[in-house]
Amino acid sequence: MSEAEKQIPLRRTAFSWISYVLTGVGIVILLGTAGLYAYGAYEQRQFELSVLEFRKQVAERQSQQQPLQQAPVESPSTIPAEAGAPIQPIQLLPVVPMPVLALDPERVVIPSIQVDSPVVFAKIENGEWTVPKFVAGHLEGTAKPGENGNMVLSGHVQSISSGNVFAHLKDMALGDQVIVYTQEERFLYEVSEIKTVKNTDLSVVQPTREPVVTLLTCTGTWLPLARDYSERLIVVGKLTGVEPLRTRE
Repeated sequence: MSEAEKQIPLRRTAFSWISYVLTGVGIVILLGTAGLYAYGAYEQRQFELSVLEFRKQVAERQSQQQPLQQAPVESPSTIPAEAGAPIQPIQLLPVVPMPVLALDPERVVIPSIQVDSPVVFAKIENGEWTVPKFVAGHLEGTAKPGENGNMVLSGHVQSISSGNVFAHLKDMALGDQVIVYTQEERFLYEVSEIKTVKNTDLSVVQPTREPVVTLLTCTGTWLPLARDYSERLIVVGKLTGVEPLRTRE
């Protein structure tokens, strides 16, 4: 038997081992992909359930807010029987003034990163907030400018089809100013906190006792299967002043 004939079984054995290894690697990749997809689907479902629960809480809070009514007029307790008798004065209970109706945000300006964007309503659809294209969105269920609560504005970080209104949110610093406009006033906020959270963390949109604005955009690693980023960049600002809007800037 020649040397070439002796090497044929060795080559076949080597090819067999390579085939086994490649098959094993393929199986591992397939299982890993399936696992990532299943985990992404699970995380997405948990996020949708959290949003639905948040929306339910907002609806319950709104239903518990009773409209203020003018106090009834109290009639005299007695009617004078004789002509010329003094008439008892009518006693009026104090009327509680109606609160000023908060207006929707229409514009957000962030001088430090040169953002000047319209603000539109971002409603909840299929368990998720819709992030508007090329502009900032005011998340449904969150506070309005000046209200005691958390007004959340979201925007895309980088998208060819949807824009990048909050692309430079990462460059903001503590003390930066955020200005939110309504039809009648502008509200001045000062940045007090900057952080990143998991993309399913809804604590950042929960109500607060004081009037604040929360700016929200995507950050972290792009997850192709979930078609989402792994984290959210959060910038929180506290209300420092309110100014009447006489002329549109």
